[in-house]
Amino acid sequence: MDKKRIWMLGRPLIAEAAVTGAAILLLSFLMLKMEWGMEQARAGSLWIYGLACFFGGLTAGTAGGEKKFLRGLAYGSLYFFLLILAALAAGGAPAQKPGELLGRFAVCAFSGMAGGMIAGFFGNK
Repeated sequence: MDKKRIWMLGRPLIAEAAVTGAAILLLSFLMLKMEWGMEQARAGSLWIYGLACFFGGLTAGTAGGEKKFLRGLAYGSLYFFLLILAALAAGGAPAQKPGELLGRFAVCAFSGMAGGMIAGFFGNK
C-alpha cells in the first residue's frame, strides 16, 4: 500500500481525533466554569461524537470517488467502535443505560453519513 493511499484512509480518523480533542477541551472548560453535572457531560459527549463523526465523514467524502455517504457512514461507525474499544481498554463500561449504546452508534453513523453527503456538494466529484 502506498503512502498516498494510507494518508487518504487515515486523514478522516485524524480529523475525527482532532475535533474530539478540541471539543473535549471546550466541554471540560465549560463544565468547570458553568458547574455542569453528569447529565450535561453526557449530552456534551453525544454532541462531540456527532461533531467529530460529521467532520470525519466530510473529510472522507472530499477524498473523491463515489458513494461518499457510505464512506462517511463507515468512518462514523469505525469511530464508534474505536470508542468502545478505548472504553473497554480503560476498564470502563461503554454505556450506562441499556439503549444508550445503540443511540450513540446511531449518532456516530448518521452524522458521519451526513458529513459524507455534504461532501458531495464540493470537493472531488
